[in-house]
Amino acid sequence: MWPNPQPPVIPTGIRYEIDFSVLPDQWQGAFDRLEVWRSSSTEFGPYVALHGNTWAHATLPNGFTGAASGTGPSVTISGLDLELLVGGPNGSTPISVTFTGSNPLTFAQAATQIVAAGGNLLNSFVSGDTLVIQTVSVGEAVFLQVTGGQAAPLIGLPTAEPDSLAFGQDARIVLTNAKELYSFVDANGSPLYWYKSRFYNSANQLTSDYSLPFRGPQAQGLPQSSLVLCYVDLVDLQGNPFSGQEVLVFSQFNGTQVGTQTVAGGSQKLLTDITGHAQLLLPRGLSVTVSIPGTLLARDFVVPTDPTVQSVSMFDPTVSKADLFTVQHPQIDFAVKRTL
Repeated sequence: MWPNPQPPVIPTGIRYEIDFSVLPDQWQGAFDRLEVWRSSSTEFGPYVALHGNTWAHATLPNGFTGAASGTGPSVTISGLDLELLVGGPNGSTPISVTFTGSNPLTFAQAATQIVAAGGNLLNSFVSGDTLVIQTVSVGEAVFLQVTGGQAAPLIGLPTAEPDSLAFGQDARIVLTNAKELYSFVDANGSPLYWYKSRFYNSANQLTSDYSLPFRGPQAQGLPQSSLVLCYVDLVDLQGNPFSGQEVLVFSQFNGTQVGTQTVAGGSQKLLTDITGHAQLLLPRGLSVTVSIPGTLLARDFVVPTDPTVQSVSMFDPTVSKADLFTVQHPQIDFAVKRTL
């Protein structure tokens, strides 16, 4: 698990849809939720959790979970200001607080003035020696940022990222037995950001390993209804999961039409995970060759066009046929496809 769950992410305001293909066998009996994490820097993180137990407020200080108690220390902040920015699905609103009254003011008095200046956008309270500010709205689309003000450091609020910026959270995605395709919209996303996901058990709080880091689609492509989740599950001679095995997928450019779009040929290398599983989405009706390097195992198959079929094994004999002598393996530099 990443040690810092709340790294800096610049609010982009870009609604960025991420699609997940999840086979029931990957989670049934062990997990019942799916959660997504985001990194605005590199594939190695740090990552911020976009999902939690419930829909949550954006809260500063970051990650604070205590309850309201006491009035806090007293500070000399009368006449000083605090600059905040509250964002959500409908844009962002700057909030300026100029503290008034006779010095010194308690943290509780400062919190009361923050709530008054924030209208219906902010709550604020004191917990021990900590002044807490949080948004009224909840969800990962909501953010709260300290943008400046002379009073900020005196009441314990940082003005530099990452600590000055907090996001809300969505509730984790509920997994359903009959469903294999899920979508999540990052309200502050970017094709340059990195994402990863994992399964979660809401009864015992156990989690799976993270998926490999991935980026979402760079542009709008085919809709989910025009794609099928194609997968392989490999075991070794003793029946154990065959992890780290390359799987090569190749399709010639033959002008296959899906709706109004033409599918270009190409190649893809997959790597099986610790369960021996690898998968990717392919357009319906596409003719594909799949092979396992280092073995004689190779198949030609056609991605099902039946709209009720959401997933299929690439070695299913009903959609594939052996092609040990005619399959050509082009000398191509493959790019690794990272999936859940």
